[in-house]
Order: sequence, then structure tokens, then C-alpha cells
Amino acid sequence: MERGRHSVRSVAGNRGVVVPFPVTQASKKDYNGATMRPETAPAAKPTGPFRLGDWEVRPHHNELVSAQETRHIEPKAMDLLVFMASNAPEVLSKDAIIDFVWEGRIISEGTLTNTIAELRRALGDDARHPRYIETIPKRGYCLVAPIESVSPSTSDDEQAPLHRRRILVVIAATAVLLTVVAAATIFLQTRNRPLDPEVVLVSVFVNRTGDPSFDAAALLVRDRLVTKLSESGLVQVVPANIDQPDDMIDSLSSAARTSGAGLAVSGTLYLHEGQVEVQARLVDVQESALLYAIPASITDQERISEALDEVVQQTVGVVATHLHAHGHFQLMSHAPDFEAYREFIAGSELFAVDTIASIHHLERAVELDPNFTPAKFRLSVAYRNGGRQAEGAEVLARLNENRQTLTGFERLWLDYFLAGPENRRRDRLVLLRRIEDTVPDDPVVQHMICGTAAALNRPREAISAATAIIGAKGLVGFLENPIVIKTYLRCATSHHILGNHLEELRTAQSGLEIFPTDHDLLVAVARALTALGDKKGFEEVVARVSTIDTGLTPANLLIEAAATARAHGRPEQALDLARRALTVLDDRADPNEAFTEGWLRARALVLTDELDQAQAVLETLRSMTEGGTTSPSLRVDGWLGVVAARRGDLETAYAVDNALASTNGPERRGWPTHYRAAIAAWLGHRDQAIDLLSQSRAEGWGSFFFFHDGHRVLFEPLEGMDAYEALLHPEG
Repeated sequence: MERGRHSVRSVAGNRGVVVPFPVTQASKKDYNGATMRPETAPAAKPTGPFRLGDWEVRPHHNELVSAQETRHIEPKAMDLLVFMASNAPEVLSKDAIIDFVWEGRIISEGTLTNTIAELRRALGDDARHPRYIETIPKRGYCLVAPIESVSPSTSDDEQAPLHRRRILVVIAATAVLLTVVAAATIFLQTRNRPLDPEVVLVSVFVNRTGDPSFDAAALLVRDRLVTKLSESGLVQVVPANIDQPDDMIDSLSSAARTSGAGLAVSGTLYLHEGQVEVQARLVDVQESALLYAIPASITDQERISEALDEVVQQTVGVVATHLHAHGHFQLMSHAPDFEAYREFIAGSELFAVDTIASIHHLERAVELDPNFTPAKFRLSVAYRNGGRQAEGAEVLARLNENRQTLTGFERLWLDYFLAGPENRRRDRLVLLRRIEDTVPDDPVVQHMICGTAAALNRPREAISAATAIIGAKGLVGFLENPIVIKTYLRCATSHHILGNHLEELRTAQSGLEIFPTDHDLLVAVARALTALGDKKGFEEVVARVSTIDTGLTPANLLIEAAATARAHGRPEQALDLARRALTVLDDRADPNEAFTEGWLRARALVLTDELDQAQAVLETLRSMTEGGTTSPSLRVDGWLGVVAARRGDLETAYAVDNALASTNGPERRGWPTHYRAAIAAWLGHRDQAIDLLSQSRAEGWGSFFFFHDGHRVLFEPLEGMDAYEALLHPEG
């Protein structure tokens, strides 16, 4: 069977692209003319007072009144409360709230979160045991307290009769206006019915072979599409019952509108020199415009069933990517088969949490659809992350051999990934900026720009890219992807590097709204509070970590805070926090976590300057990872070399330095050289240390945040050197 040479094109504009990460739409939308609007219009705001639980809410005065007191709240907080009351007990998505209360202006989700928190404080509510406002995970917020209307206060009754008459006139005029608006709305809805993009009309394919015996195949492909789309759960499917199917787009769109479908699928069968060609297309019903021409499947007549199945797989894949992938699908050379797309989604969701399982799904995606370029890009990175560098390089090399078959957009991505193993971060950032020019609102591109800029010691550039994601609307599905934790962390650590500790705190807290038990985000909050000198807030975070399962002991948080205190010139506080960490480790003593707890113990002992014990622990850990070249073994060797140098154990220090030099290579990304620089610094070879730091950066090392906290203790002999400060100084 031959796959047609037609490329996937979009005529109706920028819709749906598969790039290396999937994005799930945050909420279902309806087509309404040329714009996308919420599925249902929100309720109008009530203007009079109403009772909410124990409070009387007075919108005109921005007041909450109880039997004991009157509390004033901000106007936006009152707008939000009134909007929620208007729609109670419905759950309101964050997008719906932002669209209505902030009138579509672009704000960060942190702004909404802070406003919700202000309302809870004013109402005396508790998020963990809500009596007024309940958070519905992954959906939004709703009011749970009883709501009753109340009569206007007696003060309102004391207005002059003339004023009352004016009010009555305004009310009457408003009623007339509302009647006219309602009539106009009904007329417009009748004339231009909103269409649902997640309803798809599937037409019988048109038989243009000239042979009536193919009518059955034209009907069969429709039935198979209806079955496959229904089984996918992607859309609601409407089979078209058309006596004389027509493959003209206007006719198809007209038939689809009567069923409220926003999308339509049709196709055509041709016969050329004894071979059957099956084509399919996806149509935007509202615009009566072709979205995608799906590559034709050409086969011998006796194998027509296989051709129909191939077209069905590709068509369902196109629908899936159109609805749930990035917004520029026409920039890729190939629409994936649906089963391959499903494997790609599964592999992408596991990418940040289970590399082995992610590789399995991505390999399956490529096996099912060998032309699925984004799956190959993703697989190459997964191989590299899993220590299978040669296999990752081979995937990219094969793509590069056939780069003439790729679109210009795909070639930009290919060049970006090819630059990865060579640690050419500056080249990668240039390529990402070129990709950004093509897809300026793509959150994945901004996520990758954030990481690359941070690795180049460009914290302001990293913050800008992170803010484009964190502050974006309509990306709830993407923001809940675990890879976005890194975006929050990079943004927070970039603020830390710049000394903006209040923004660091706000960013980390915003991340915790989505990932409330993520240990790294909790550490980031603790680090910021330590830098700000907020001891009370810090102790609250420690207590929180002690009561929830974050996957790590609270000792880690205490150690990171101790490193921050030491870096900020508070040695007594650092000593106290490190000793508390050791106490936690003594009390915990889990034999199943011997390596992790040993590593934390070694770091705490370094911070308390108990170097003899620290070296003994590190040597034990080294015996547990002997012969390894993984990150844990490099980390243990590096710290062991530094501790030995500090103690004057030159034999061990030089032995570790030689071991690190022998394990260096492109896949190590400069880490061995980084640790060798620290050893040199404590051996008194400060100029050599500076040279090694420059070398490590050239080799791909880019964790500059460590210089400002966790690894600062390793390089204390270099502080005050102009060359060292120049290396640390942020670019841009």
C-alpha cells in the first residue's frame, strides 16, 4: 500500500500542531462566528444585597456585614463574590472567572488565587474545611454556603420621592432595553446557531470511481469512522444520512449546521489504472473552510479494506490533534495515525515521571507511525534522559538524513535537538527564538526558552518566558502537566538569583496552588522565607511538610534553608537549621532510604563544619555507588573531594579529582569539571578553579542557581575574586 504524497495543509488558519509536548484544552468551547466564546453565558451580576451564610453581602458598598462587625473588601473581590453567587451552586472554572470578573484582561492565576484567599479571610473561611468557598481540584471554585436575597436596608427607603420616581423610570427603561436585547439575541441565535467543535458530522464518502460497486466501500468508511471516533471518546459523532453525498465543502457545512456540529468529515474514492485512492478531509463548519486534507491512501482493489482502515486511523488522529494539540499543526509534514497519537500522549505524560515507561510508549508510537516526527524528537530526548545517548543520537541522525522531506518548522526543531548532545545552549536558544517567531503563543516553546535561558545564566529572560506560561489564560490542562513544575522552579530560582525574594515566594506559592504536595516547590517557599527572614512563615512550611507525603524527609527542606541562611550571612541560623536536620534524620533512620538519608546527613554535617563525620559518611556512600557514573555517584565524589581538601586529606582529594577527570564526557554536561573546580578552590589553586569553572560551562554545565545557595559552601574560597563574581553575574 502506498501512502499518498499529499502534505497536511490548513486553509482556515492556525489550528492544531503536534510539537514535542501535547497540550490539553482547558475547557470545551463553542464556535460563535469567527471567535471562540464560552459555552454558556454567565449569569448577570445581582446588584442588590444578599445573605451568604452568616454574612449580608452589600455589593454597592463592598461590605460584608454580620451581627458583630462590618468588613470592607476590594472591589474585584466583591465582583468575584457576586459572580460566584450569581452562578451558585455551579462550579466555575478559572477561565470563566477571569473572563467575567477581569473582563478578559490577561492576569496570572496567582491574582485569582490571591483574590480567593482575600475572600476566604474576609468570610472567616478555611480552604481545608470550607463553609463558603470550595476549591474543586482541576475544575475551579464554587460557593457552598446558602444564599438568600434580602430587602434593601431602611436607609435606602429614606430617599426622596423624586429620586424614587427616577429609579422607577430607569428600571422601566432597563426592562424595555432587556426585552429588545433578548429578542435580538433570539433572532441572532436562530440565524447563526452556535456550533460545538466537539461534535463531528461524518458523511458517506463520495464514490467518484465510476463503478457503483464501490458505493458499499464509501458507506463502509463512514461507518468505520463513526465507530472509531465514538470509541476514542474525543467527540460526539453524528452520522450523516445523505441520500446523495456531496464532497463540496459548502454542502457538507450546511448539512452539519443542522445538527450543531462544529466539524465535519467527508471524503472521496477515485480509481486510477486499477488502483483505488481514498481521500478524506476535515472541515470547519462555521467557516465552511477546509482545515486538513488528509494524505490519500492508494492500494489495489482487493486490498481496499486496508486503505479504508488507514484513512480512518489518520482521520481520527487529525481530529485528536486538531482538538487537543498545539495551535499550528499545519506546520508539520504529517498527521499521525490515531493509535500512534495516543501512544505519544501516554509517553509525553510519563516523560517527567517515568523515563522507562515513557520510552516504551514513544517507541510504540514510532512503530505504529514511522512518519510521526514529533514522537521521534520526543523519543530521542527520552533515550538521552535514560542514559541511552547512542540510541537518541541515531534517531536524530536518521531524521537528518531525510531532512529534505521535513517542513521548515520541523527542520528548526531537528536542529534544536541536534544541538543538545553537544551542549550548544546558545545555538539552541537562537533556534528556539526562531521557532517562537512562528508560534509566539506556544507554552511549550516558552517552557523550553525558560530552561535554556536559566542554563545560560539569563534569569531575567527565564522569568519572562516563565511568566508567559504562568500568566497565560486557557492553559489549565498544560499548567497541570508535571513538566511545568520545572517552570515554576526556574522562575522562582531566577528571582532568587536576582535577589527578588518576595517574587520568588509568590511564584513558588503559585506553583503550590496546582501541585500542593510537590517537595521542590515547598523547598522553594522555605528558601524564600529564609532569605526574607520570615521565621514564622518558615516554621509553618516545616510543619506542613511534616504532615503530608511529599516523597522526601523534612530534613531536606531544613538543609536547603540552612544553605540559604549561610549564603545570606546568617551562620548561627544556618548552624541551628542544619542541626535540626540531623535530629530529624536520627529520629527517622529508615534502612530502605539509607543512601538518601546518608546524602542528606553528609550535607548537614558539612554545614555544621563536622568534616570528619561528613567524610566518613561520604566514603560509605561512595562504596554504595562504586564504579558508577550516574549523577548520584558524581555528586558523592565531588563533595567527598571538597571535604577531603578542606580537612587537608590531600591523598583522597587528588584521588577523587583524578576519578572525576576520567569520567568526564559530553553526556556528563560539565559536572565532573564543576566539582574539580571546587576541589581546586579548597586546595588553594584559585586561578585553576576559575579556569575549571569556565571549562565546565563550555562543557554544558548550567545550574547557576547552585552558586547562590546549595553549592556556595563548595566555593567559599573564591568569594571576593573578581573573576569568580564575573562568572556568577547574570547576563542580560
